[in-house]
Amino acid sequence: MQRPLLLFSLFIFFLFPQTSFAQNCMIDTLVPNVPGIYPDSFPPMNGCQYNEQDVTFVFPRDTVVNVAGQNIRIPFNSFTITNVTGLPLGINWKCNLSPNCMYDVSPNNPMPDTVGCVQFYGTPGVPGIYTFVVDLDVVLPPPLGAQQTTYTGTIEVTACTFVGSCYTYSLSDNCEPAVLGLTNNIPSNGKAGFSYLWEIGGPGHSFSTTDENPLPQVITDGGTYTIDYELVVDTIGFILDSVRIDTVNCSDVLIGVDPDLYWILKDPGGMDVVNTSSSPLNNFNQLPLNIGVPAILLDTGAYELQVWDDDTTSPDDGCADGQNQGSASVFLNIPPTSPGPVVVTNGGLQVTFFVSNPKMTISCSDTFHLDTLPVIPDLMALGDTFFCKGDSVELMTTSTDSLVWFMNGLPITGASGSSYFVKTPGNYSVQSVNRTTRCTSAQTQPMTFTEVTVPTPSINLIGQQTIEILNPDPRYIYVWYVDQLGPNPVDTTTSYMINGTGRHWAVAIDIATGCVSDTSGNITIVLSSLEDLVGILEDFRFFPNPFKEEIQVGFTLVKSKDVKLRVMDLMGRVVFQNNWENYIGEFHTKIDLNDHANGLYVLECQIGTGVVSRRIMKK
Repeated sequence: MQRPLLLFSLFIFFLFPQTSFAQNCMIDTLVPNVPGIYPDSFPPMNGCQYNEQDVTFVFPRDTVVNVAGQNIRIPFNSFTITNVTGLPLGINWKCNLSPNCMYDVSPNNPMPDTVGCVQFYGTPGVPGIYTFVVDLDVVLPPPLGAQQTTYTGTIEVTACTFVGSCYTYSLSDNCEPAVLGLTNNIPSNGKAGFSYLWEIGGPGHSFSTTDENPLPQVITDGGTYTIDYELVVDTIGFILDSVRIDTVNCSDVLIGVDPDLYWILKDPGGMDVVNTSSSPLNNFNQLPLNIGVPAILLDTGAYELQVWDDDTTSPDDGCADGQNQGSASVFLNIPPTSPGPVVVTNGGLQVTFFVSNPKMTISCSDTFHLDTLPVIPDLMALGDTFFCKGDSVELMTTSTDSLVWFMNGLPITGASGSSYFVKTPGNYSVQSVNRTTRCTSAQTQPMTFTEVTVPTPSINLIGQQTIEILNPDPRYIYVWYVDQLGPNPVDTTTSYMINGTGRHWAVAIDIATGCVSDTSGNITIVLSSLEDLVGILEDFRFFPNPFKEEIQVGFTLVKSKDVKLRVMDLMGRVVFQNNWENYIGEFHTKIDLNDHANGLYVLECQIGTGVVSRRIMKK
């Protein structure tokens, strides 16, 4: 009979809006009334952030079981979620029927719990991909009863993200190696004048770039690392803060030696920015002179400053060469070679322009720590890489960390000790887990273990006192046992001549591995004959032989005796048995073996303490 085939698997989860604390999960009332999981995908959890994820499930009401070649539909009575293991650290779970999480779906329940939900909540701190296992108790009607099943799935925890004023950084893992992602929080948006400098330093890693958004960095070694960020914003341009006339080459000859100064500042388009011609400084001789100009944002091009000596009776003199209407101009070219004082001369005219270039510098710095992986543990087997059926091989490791054992690449539930007993064939490995950091080492190279199964021998009775192994295999040694005051080995041949009354059986031993088979069927032999029953039994007969459906047994007892009649196949299994107490006189009975396979059987008739055995054949 096959075990029930469950029509669904449990626990794919769905991300719902985050809240500050875990509520009861919410059943999605819009799911169809079809057994399954809703929704059927499981989005990642956000590392270092609070998560709540709900899943709605619809339980099946029945399943199909194959019994004697026929498919029979059997109803479920209940489902119970007993445990969930392997979840990320910091994540818990609860069902809508807490605390027992038992869903009664039996046919006689007027309000069955066919729909339920589970919520997973918490703040996972360690990114990665986790394999979790959901344990379920499933109850069907007798004789099937309670059964256990599991569902295995995966859940991803994304990298923890840390947001600052200058940048956001994320680590794909808290253990080495990890990928450091950097996002600039002060983008240039394509504007000129933004200059960036990133520097990342730590053990085994040094990185510097002027890119606005650096490429992700693979950090291979554990340790403490520093992120340094500097942004220089130069978007204002050049500003004319002030102007100073240092020397002039002009004078007022008719009135006195000191000129009557005025000046005109023109932009690159020739427009006046400053013009003091209407109010000259009469007879001015206190150079250098800081002249009044507004703080202006300078355009690209040449600014012209003209300095004049005002004459009332003749044309104004230019203060560069002191001649009537001579040169009066100096030029400031924007952008200058560098900000600061810019000295410009023309003849005897010298002017200092004070130009500034305002910049904003923004700096940020952070440190992060990457934990070192535990050392890969040493793995050794205390024995061979095979084991006999029913036996085991112990695997050992000397690691002092917590451990996780794997079979065929999947974690073994509850296996975390320093040793593990292999009882199932497969590929086994182990990894260390640091109790504090939760970092895991790489898995050891897998060790492959096989199970040696020795076929159970079939035995056959030849005549009255010889039993043999059917189809013996030269790879095995066969050992005969007889149960006389306890089981004792009596022979190691493939054919054994019985020399005593008792129950006989055999086992096979694999020559290469020493593994032993299950015990064969047994044949009970009582070395007695009709002569031993003289005076008690008369006219013992059985017919027909061979037979098709039934065989008849008859005899006459002249003394009252207990009668036990049984039929055994060659594996020692009793296919018919009946008893008669204190029987005397004519005995006759029919033994119906119509439902049993054709072949050789042993008919055993025990009368008192004597036994008569005969081989019979069903065709």
